[in-house]
Amino acid sequence: MMHAIRFLSIAALCCSCFSTQRVPGPMSQESFVLPLGHGADYVPGPSELVVLRHGDPVQVRRPGTSVGFPLSFYEKRIRLGSGGWVLSGMGGRAEILSPGSSSSVLLFDRSAVMVGEPTRAEPFLELIHCDRASIHLAPGDHIALVGGMELEGDPVLEGGPFDFRTTGRDRIEIANHGRSIGTILFRDQRLSLSPGEVFELPILPGGSGPLTRGPEPYLLAVEPGSWAGDSPFATGEVQVLDDPRGLRIRATEPSDVTGLGVKVHLSVGEEVLFQRLDEAAVTPQP
Repeated sequence: MMHAIRFLSIAALCCSCFSTQRVPGPMSQESFVLPLGHGADYVPGPSELVVLRHGDPVQVRRPGTSVGFPLSFYEKRIRLGSGGWVLSGMGGRAEILSPGSSSSVLLFDRSAVMVGEPTRAEPFLELIHCDRASIHLAPGDHIALVGGMELEGDPVLEGGPFDFRTTGRDRIEIANHGRSIGTILFRDQRLSLSPGEVFELPILPGGSGPLTRGPEPYLLAVEPGSWAGDSPFATGEVQVLDDPRGLRIRATEPSDVTGLGVKVHLSVGEEVLFQRLDEAAVTPQP
């Protein structure tokens, strides 16, 4: 009996001398800032949409927050401002309504959409990811589809329903089941989607959204023989001033002026003087 007690004492002493902690020890948790995600730097506006949950799972994320919360059976209706998100999983179904208009989107299965700000000429809704959706558009409204391309309704008539589907990793399908014509803005193209038509479009790696174009450049009116270089042109409103040294231009609005192979950006009231190096310098008259 004494031998057994002595053995247990030695075993307990040995266990107390050794640690079961693995070497090396646990990693310390370091704080770091995650990079901005899609819409993380979005500035909210006054517009709001109404979100209705028709089938689980559906979550919403309010503007400026990074955590969402589910819509339950008893609280399945919520107003969501621009910059907010609606997220649904497989089997989920959510309807997004625009108060004061007939625009609406019914989401099926997996989707992630962000509320836009129409007062800034943005689409009222942006589909970041969407398996399937049924879209109705009020006259003049537009929505951003997966990949960045935009769908516009008829400027006068109600548009839709448009049946949207993501058919692959890099391809979407949009069908017009309504009675009015829709327009798809795809890069530099405006594609008319007539009733009964179905378009299948690619999701380009660089984005399929419409290209933003600035004002068209125009040639500046200069007197014949007063300018020896290539024809100068500008974008924006400018004035051509009399100057014996060369071509002097003043901007009356933010403009880009190109002459002698040089492009210059001018703010309101700024001037630029184009003068060839092989011309004799002329001292301006006081």
